[in-house]
Amino acid sequence: MSSTEDRYATPRLLAAYLEAEWSDFLWPDPGRGEPQRTTGRPEFYKKIPKLLFDSLGGEQPGRYCDIGGATGRTTYEMFHEFPSLTELVLAEPSAQFCLWAKRLLLGRVLEEGLYDWAPRVGDLHRPGFQRVESFPPVLQESGQKKIYVYEARAGEVPRPPGYFDIMTCLNVVDRVPDPADFAKAVGDLLRPGGTLVFASPMEYEEATTPRKELWVRDLKDLFPPDKWEVLNEVDRDYEARPYKRKRIIYATQVLILRKQGSGD
Repeated sequence: MSSTEDRYATPRLLAAYLEAEWSDFLWPDPGRGEPQRTTGRPEFYKKIPKLLFDSLGGEQPGRYCDIGGATGRTTYEMFHEFPSLTELVLAEPSAQFCLWAKRLLLGRVLEEGLYDWAPRVGDLHRPGFQRVESFPPVLQESGQKKIYVYEARAGEVPRPPGYFDIMTCLNVVDRVPDPADFAKAVGDLLRPGGTLVFASPMEYEEATTPRKELWVRDLKDLFPPDKWEVLNEVDRDYEARPYKRKRIIYATQVLILRKQGSGD
C-alpha cells in the first residue's frame, strides 16, 4: 500500500467518507448521536449523475467505471440514473473502502456483525462509532447487469483500453503524485466517443503530490483539446467534515468531456 492509500485507509478518513457519501441512509436522523451530528448530505454524489445524463442527450451507455470510487455512492447513483448500464465497475485502491463499498452496494458481509457499527466523524485524532440505523437497498445484479468492486488504481483496472462508454473520477486527481499521468491512465480506459466526468477542488498537499510544478488549477489543462471535447463545465459544492467541529465546503470544478474519435 502506498503512502497515499495508507493515509486514506485510516478509520478517521473512512468515517469522513461514509458520512459524506451515505449519511442519509446510515444515520437518517441528523439530530441523533450528538455530538457526532451529521452536518452534511451527499448531494454532490446525486447531482453528478444527473448532470451527466443531461449532457448525454439520450445516449444509452452500457459499460461504466468509477475511478477512486471510495465507498461507492457515485456507483449507486449511476445504477439508478442509467438503467441501460450492463456493467458497473468501481476501482478503489483502499481495501477498507472496497469492503464498505461491497457491503453498501451489494450487501456482501464477510463477517457476521462486521457492519453493525460504523465509524462516525469524531475528534481530530480518531473517529467515534455509532450503530448503523439502516442500509441502502442492495443493487440488484442480473444476467445482463453486473457490478464489480476492485481494489485497484486507474492503471490496474482489469479491463482493456477503450473498454468503457462512460466514466467518472471525482475528487481524486489532487491526491496522486502526477496528475497528468493519472488523467491519461483514466482516459485510456474510455472508448473513443465515450464520456468522462472529471472533478476536483484542486486541494493539493505536498504529502500526496510532492512536486508543486505538477499542480494544475484548471482541469482542462490535463485534457488536450485535440483529444478531448469539453461538453460542459460547472462548479459544484462538495461538503465534508474531517472531524466534528470542522466543516469544509469545496468549490469543485466539474468537467464533462467527450473523448475524440469514433466509437465504432
